[in-house]
Amino acid sequence: MHKPDPTADWPSSFPKFLHFLNSDQLATRGLVLLVAYALFRGLVGAATRPFWFDEVCTWIVARQPSLPGIWNALAHAADGQAPGFYVIERLSAALIRNEEIALRLPLILGFCCVIICVFVFTRRRAGPAYALLCAAIPLATLLFNWYAVEARPYSLVVACIALALVAYQRAPSAAWMIVMGLSLAASLTLSYYAAFAMIPLGLAELAVCLTRRQIRWRVWFAFAFGVVPLVVFWPLLSKLKQVYGEHYYAGANLSGLIHAYGSFFMTPPPIAAAIAAGALLGMMALIFSLARHYSGLPTNADDLLPEYVLVLALICLPPIGIVVAKLTHTGITDRYVLSGILGIPLAFGFVFPRLDRRSVILAAACLIALLVVQEASFWKAMQRIGFRRFESPAQSWERFVTLAGYPDLPVVVSDGLEYLPLAHYAALPWSDRMVCLFDPQNRLAFAGNDTQDKQLEALRSFASLRVYDFPDFASQHKVFLLYSAVDDVGDPHHMWTERLIHDGYVLRVLAVDRTRIIYFVTGPQDSR
Repeated sequence: MHKPDPTADWPSSFPKFLHFLNSDQLATRGLVLLVAYALFRGLVGAATRPFWFDEVCTWIVARQPSLPGIWNALAHAADGQAPGFYVIERLSAALIRNEEIALRLPLILGFCCVIICVFVFTRRRAGPAYALLCAAIPLATLLFNWYAVEARPYSLVVACIALALVAYQRAPSAAWMIVMGLSLAASLTLSYYAAFAMIPLGLAELAVCLTRRQIRWRVWFAFAFGVVPLVVFWPLLSKLKQVYGEHYYAGANLSGLIHAYGSFFMTPPPIAAAIAAGALLGMMALIFSLARHYSGLPTNADDLLPEYVLVLALICLPPIGIVVAKLTHTGITDRYVLSGILGIPLAFGFVFPRLDRRSVILAAACLIALLVVQEASFWKAMQRIGFRRFESPAQSWERFVTLAGYPDLPVVVSDGLEYLPLAHYAALPWSDRMVCLFDPQNRLAFAGNDTQDKQLEALRSFASLRVYDFPDFASQHKVFLLYSAVDDVGDPHHMWTERLIHDGYVLRVLAVDRTRIIYFVTGPQDSR
């Protein structure tokens, strides 16, 4: 069938230079520039940002002595990703000496793959100029600004799903269905939550079955192959649910849905919801238009309905994920449905060719302005630190604790999210003084979940961490220091201050600044 010209319905008043911009050669050069910039910016960000809690978890599991050691750590719920991710991180760490770059490079490359796949998908229907514009949209999202330089699998998962979308667009080609099956399987080898992103593909193919009265067996075989890793890793997933499922920190609720759309575009939820709603309404309008256009036509017409359903479902992935989480009694966060971000640029790939000239120019100008402001802020921050390698967070902590004195006392770091990165970067003898306590029942009463405490308890078996059960620590240390963050109004932000005061401990402030505080703590019998 003759491939339609995406520029055929452009207004005759369109400037000739826009037709020039629609050339494949120029658009490809623009794509190369986008990818090169994303790679360079990602490497700079990776080299200047210390690991946070989740990334240290990645480091601990990936650095186990052997592959069976990685499986053993996951079998004890030391972390929550699928084994394939840690294998990739292990290989990358063996090739690159700088651990921050080594563990983040696969994710940076994954984001570059996302840009390319968005371009390829949208060029097929919208032409190269609009495809380039759509390929730039992910740079304005959380996927680029955080997850592309985080040593967690989410950027790679989105890359696998994006490649699967490109393959599905060419269904039922045997070669492309092999690519789709491998991509889906790879995504589940990286993260169990990639299963959420397979739902839109299933809905799109179901639309094919219902509208064309046709079962495309190659597509369903690709789906079946894609879920094989979930079957293989089911014991690990079951263990995670057993350990963390009852009181998981991220519940499936409406506020999480609003937060998800807001976090995707790093904007207040109403603005992000408006963006998503606009793309959703535009796609629905196109579907109705398509239904009228193809009314009465033979079923082998060039039907875009499956692609429309696919993009609609991607936009709706956060609510779909919440429904699935409710049905399966699990938790969910925005990063588990991060593939939903793909729905926005793909939707605009269908919408842009149907807009008038002024609307397209306005949309392009807004996107460019947003990216300029965003990137100017990033490079200004880099200039402020002189493009040096980051300062270890432990160095600032060590200086602050030194102000308190008492160099022979252990220092309890009240928040595990702070403790793990500090313990990772701290040098001797500081790492031996630094302590973290777990008490799941107390955290459950204080925070409504016990996820952090249970994970720290599991991690201590696979790393040199000074993590203790509170009663055991309290029986051996009647006097110690407590380090805690401070919230905006100057009150202790974490639970251990309240717990210790409730149990009769006496807390005396030794040092304080705008963001943190350190106490001298004496036990109940010593305070009398």
